[in-house]
Amino acid sequence: MSRPWTLAWALPLLSCLQLSCREQIPSAPSPSGIDLPFRLPLGSYYSYDNWVLYPDGSFIPGSQFRTSWEVIDTDAVAMGFSGVTDVRESTFVPTETATDSLVRIRHRYFRTSAEGDVFEYGFVARLLQDRDSIQVPSVWDKLLSPSSGLDVPWTVETSDSPSVGTIEGRFFPQLETVEDSINGVAMGVLAYHAEIDGTDLTFGLWVGGSPPAFLRGWDQSDVPFNRIFQELRVRRVGG
Repeated sequence: MSRPWTLAWALPLLSCLQLSCREQIPSAPSPSGIDLPFRLPLGSYYSYDNWVLYPDGSFIPGSQFRTSWEVIDTDAVAMGFSGVTDVRESTFVPTETATDSLVRIRHRYFRTSAEGDVFEYGFVARLLQDRDSIQVPSVWDKLLSPSSGLDVPWTVETSDSPSVGTIEGRFFPQLETVEDSINGVAMGVLAYHAEIDGTDLTFGLWVGGSPPAFLRGWDQSDVPFNRIFQELRVRRVGG
């Protein structure tokens, strides 16, 4: 198991917050179908705050860092498919000055099927590499499957690797209220909550807004180190 990623050079948090304080506010039950026309418009920008978690789910002091997404292409040819959305992800850590330090740039690739299902190339492989330093082949993972309906499992990925095995996802049957910020205006929006489950993997995704975006990601796996909680702070919609 890898050592905790504490990002010691990051600015300390004011306190060690518990994730239980970020409770969701359930709305009325969702209809039987899922209305999720997911897309990341060309030129859009998303900024996420991230924290590394203790085993009990609280934030590790000084672990906060920032990631930004820039949608640079929505019709790319990549990983065997056309019509792929290319997102440039940049990771920044705080410094003693007012300017964060850029420590990594990488690309993330998304595509949407004719049925409206959302795939990301290498989602599982990236998570296992970042969290556990385990290398597995990257494939197109079915991250969200609106076509499956609510509370109906779908297969995210199947692999012969014992670190992966069969991973499934499902949407919870109720919408939840999550904070969103569009072009500098903060608001509460209804979001779909999806959960991805597999070997040593329980990962929550909250998706919503207009147009729908990833609002929150939470690694709730039963592992001691390197779990991340991520929350959208700012987005500027392009297109």
